[in-house]
Amino acid sequence: MKTPLCPSCKAVLPKLPQRKTKCKACGEYMFVKSTPDNREKRLMTQAQADAAEQAWTDRYEREKVETRAQLMQPALAGDRNAVLRMIANSQDPEELERWWLLLIEIDLAKLARQGVRTVQLTAGKARDRLCPVCRALDQSIIGVGAGARAVMPENCTCSTKGLLSVSGWIKQPNGSGYVDMSAGSTRSVPPRQMPHRNEERAGVSWRFTLVVFGMLFALLAVAGMLR
Repeated sequence: MKTPLCPSCKAVLPKLPQRKTKCKACGEYMFVKSTPDNREKRLMTQAQADAAEQAWTDRYEREKVETRAQLMQPALAGDRNAVLRMIANSQDPEELERWWLLLIEIDLAKLARQGVRTVQLTAGKARDRLCPVCRALDQSIIGVGAGARAVMPENCTCSTKGLLSVSGWIKQPNGSGYVDMSAGSTRSVPPRQMPHRNEERAGVSWRFTLVVFGMLFALLAVAGMLR
């Protein structure tokens, strides 16, 4: 193992620092950094540490450009996963909005191919983060042919785009009932039997309670056997 030395004055150090430390011999700060071409962490001067940070920044920027170039064509062709990755790699607000609009169009087109006629817009727990325009659309019903602007209006001022999604209870093509699309479910019910959201949550809570009690009884049984 190499003897740790101050990168500024080369004074021998009692041990290798794990973070930014001032050298007792020269008073200069030393930094623990790595570089893209050498992942081993080592001591650096301020100038070397700044250069290392810049090297990492340049590396990330190159990777981002390469990723965007690879994803652009599939995204424009309607690959939903590619669009999501483009959204994750976009910083420009206008470009980000265009990708969100494309994503909405992809989702609406998929539902239309499945024979769905109308969808319900919902923001779920993000409702409080909606702008007034989008808050007025929350829980509303639109046709699948309405287009992405029916979900994300031009006058939307939400600080975070994409909060409204096309999910929830959706009418079946023949009007006989609804399909729960919120979690990829295919559960269908007649219109008059469509459960209320609170009833759904109550059902989940009830099932969760049974599971907890079952686990508790099992643990008590095991504890009794070990006595």
